[in-house]
Amino acid sequence: MSGFINSTHFVWTEPSSYLATLKQTTTIQPLFNIFLTVPFGIYLRYFFKTSFKQTLLLSFTLSLFFELTQLSGLYGIYPRPYRLFDVDDLLLNTSGGLLGFYLQPLVTFFLPTRESLDQATYARGQKVGYFRRLLALVVDYCILGVITFIIALIWRLLKLPAIHSEILQYCLATGVYFLIIPILWRGKTLGKALLQLQIVADHHPRWAIFWRQLLLFFIVIPSFQLWRVTLDAAVASGQQHFDVYLFIIGLSLLPPLLFTGNFLLSWVTKRPQLFYEKLTHTRVISSIHPTQQP
Repeated sequence: MSGFINSTHFVWTEPSSYLATLKQTTTIQPLFNIFLTVPFGIYLRYFFKTSFKQTLLLSFTLSLFFELTQLSGLYGIYPRPYRLFDVDDLLLNTSGGLLGFYLQPLVTFFLPTRESLDQATYARGQKVGYFRRLLALVVDYCILGVITFIIALIWRLLKLPAIHSEILQYCLATGVYFLIIPILWRGKTLGKALLQLQIVADHHPRWAIFWRQLLLFFIVIPSFQLWRVTLDAAVASGQQHFDVYLFIIGLSLLPPLLFTGNFLLSWVTKRPQLFYEKLTHTRVISSIHPTQQP
């Protein structure tokens, strides 16, 4: 305290010195070191319901992380430290966390409780929309791409026949990932597990999941590529049998158009069950379960 008074313009008996003192670096730096971790202390007690000792330990650990980061030059990114290890900062940051602990009831008085937040989150998690399903599908296809690459690499190393190898590799990778894994894993793939989704069936779940996945990944999705393949064949043939190819292109466009129409209708009516799910009596549900409240 004496060091603070001697290094600032602060005089108890002169209120005019208060504002000047607040503007000085020797005042601003300690205050900001305290305010830096006040939200951390509030958050720990509000969301995780930590005790005083737990808040003290976690605030000290966070402050120690700051100081070690500065001392190590961001853990070796820089050749030397850009700041010194300051014990005062360590104490001030820890004090800020404890101050936040005591301020939490006042600050969060008008905020919803942790229990109500959990209930609202669970209610939202039970709703399975198309965006969530599409995101799971994107994750699955990223993983499938890695699996396909591995299969293609093994295919080449074993010097297997290259005739229709792409089709065989697709069938092998897709069959393993989208047929076998969901059957063995109770309607889940890695993407669905990550997004907490699950395929369920009304009757004979394994067979129903098998037929659902077979319709989707071996008929519906490939149909979006069929018209392009037919168009390439028509261009390559020139004028020969052009009318026949044109008819086949029209037929190949029919499944994607029907699927798109079915999707739009389902999206507008807010009934996220597409035709291949209705045929197989399956649906996608949320696998999120209510957690036990602390």
